[in-house]
Amino acid sequence: MIRVEIDLNVRVRGNWTFSGLEDTSGPVEAGQVVEVFEAESGLSGPGIVEEIDEDRRLIYLSVDWAALRDSKTSTNDIGRAPSGGLITSHRNLRRSRIFLSWCYQDRALKEALLRDLLPALGVFTDLGVEWWEDSHLTSGEDLTAGIIDRLDEVDFGLLLLSTRYFGRPFIQKHELPRFVGPLADKGSLPVALGPLPAFGPHWNIAGIESRAVFSQADRSFAELSGARRTRFANELAAGIRRRILSPSFS
Repeated sequence: MIRVEIDLNVRVRGNWTFSGLEDTSGPVEAGQVVEVFEAESGLSGPGIVEEIDEDRRLIYLSVDWAALRDSKTSTNDIGRAPSGGLITSHRNLRRSRIFLSWCYQDRALKEALLRDLLPALGVFTDLGVEWWEDSHLTSGEDLTAGIIDRLDEVDFGLLLLSTRYFGRPFIQKHELPRFVGPLADKGSLPVALGPLPAFGPHWNIAGIESRAVFSQADRSFAELSGARRTRFANELAAGIRRRILSPSFS
């Protein structure tokens, strides 16, 4: 059976994770059953190849997390993880569910940012992230109800800001009020995905002006290129970690 090395701290789309194509022991195809494993912890178990992104050299897998076993111990010593839980070899791991709030017109920028951000979030030894965005809705699922349900479940919102973002009525009505303003009940970290106007009373930005917006030397992600974008993603991952692990996080 083909084996795929994974990072147990990386979890997206519910029970999915992803690895590089170079982390497989042989050729794979969508729908194939493989063995996933993490060398550091010794845990391994079944997984299914769900998607293959040839352009980004990534493989997305669904994993039966509760079925992972420690191959370094005997059968009698193997424990079972809680059903649906994120298994990790780090005892003091803090888990957090993150909702990605973004505008469809910014899809290319969003994908470029996530290309470096998701792997960066996966290397922390004290933080496990469950990632959700509306593209994870299943076929046929009602868009509005599905997003609102996920908003109820998450702990934290990553807000990818641009002028196009603020122009979306759905975001203004359903998403932003959960993360900023007087009715906010979730933590948030606003990010300058695109260049933003100078905040003022004539802009309808739903209270974002009261929050520190993440940028790199006052430059948005869109204004950077090459290694500077990778550095932006790495620093953003560190900022997310600080925000979630902060005693004031709510």
